[in-house]
Amino acid sequence: MADNYGKIFEEMGYGGAHLEALKLIGGNKRVLDIGCSSGHLIKAIREKLGGVVDGIEVNAKKAKLAAKIARKVYVGSVEDPELIDQLSGTYDVLLFLDVLEHLNDPLSVLKKIRHLLVDDGCLIASVPNIANWRMRLSLLMGRFEYQEAGLLDKSHLRFFTLKSLKEMFNEAGYRIVNLDFTLGGPPVVLGGVSRPNKGFLKMFFRVIFHFLPGLFANQFILKAVKK
Repeated sequence: MADNYGKIFEEMGYGGAHLEALKLIGGNKRVLDIGCSSGHLIKAIREKLGGVVDGIEVNAKKAKLAAKIARKVYVGSVEDPELIDQLSGTYDVLLFLDVLEHLNDPLSVLKKIRHLLVDDGCLIASVPNIANWRMRLSLLMGRFEYQEAGLLDKSHLRFFTLKSLKEMFNEAGYRIVNLDFTLGGPPVVLGGVSRPNKGFLKMFFRVIFHFLPGLFANQFILKAVKK
């Protein structure tokens, strides 16, 4: 995660992806939170769902904070083969929330970590949609400017459309069984089922997403299982 994400947690609470993930995880699971930052989500999982939660965090200072909450936190990059070798046991849930876009080779990571998932387990990921209408409009106007956070977070190394996201998970050996989306920045969710939304607006965006998911989604939230 980018360094400012912890501040967003503290000031604004959980974003749509985190709220949806809490719903998808289920109770009393063995969870590995990749890119766990300071452990904000780990704390919520333990308080709301129970179970056992481990983490992986590349920032040593944040990992130290997360270690106070998690059962165990591995310090380093999930792209480091030596770190992967340190991981033992299996998990019911692998979390990649706002992580895959920060990796040099996310496809390789998804393949290498697949053995840690039990046969009936799931992987939950959130990924920004580079084909969002705002980005299309910006490109039309000749703008592609990195920012501190959002779709063009300056720490993003990879960019995904809905099509390329599905292709990557398929090639990595996963089958997507649930797909949702968010609109706008955290913590607002209009299209997802994770936060109640009254009346016509929710229904309207649900219909739009059904027909044009790649155009209006700000962020995709998916649940995948091993093929």
